[in-house]
Amino acid sequence: MEELKLELILSNHLKQNNLELFYNRLFLVTFDEKYAKGIFNQYVELAKEVGLSETLDKCVLQSTPSGGYHLVFQCKTEIRNLKLARCEDGKVAIETRGSGGYFLIAPSKGYEVLKGDFKDIQEISSEERDALLEVAKVL
Repeated sequence: MEELKLELILSNHLKQNNLELFYNRLFLVTFDEKYAKGIFNQYVELAKEVGLSETLDKCVLQSTPSGGYHLVFQCKTEIRNLKLARCEDGKVAIETRGSGGYFLIAPSKGYEVLKGDFKDIQEISSEERDALLEVAKVL
């Protein structure tokens, strides 16, 4: 198995120190609570109902400054950025970030790790990843 690598870089962003995570084969599902209050809890409930509790347990979970959540995992199969769920007004409530990008992580201002560790992001199978994404599309 090819080693999956993460690169952490400290940057000065808007005159505040933030920790950015640049990634290869690392994926993020972002839940935007400011547009769809409660969407993350709905997602977790539905994912558990369809048997994805163990898969969720493999993911790192962090909260964001806007009150949203990031679900983070590694997977060998790449995906592009996808918009998975929209609000009635068309705003994106759930989307992914795929290979080659970056996002901010704790201890950046306003970010907090709620579960897991960014030093040990677990890998899930392509099937598990697809199942997580399908649950999001239902919402």
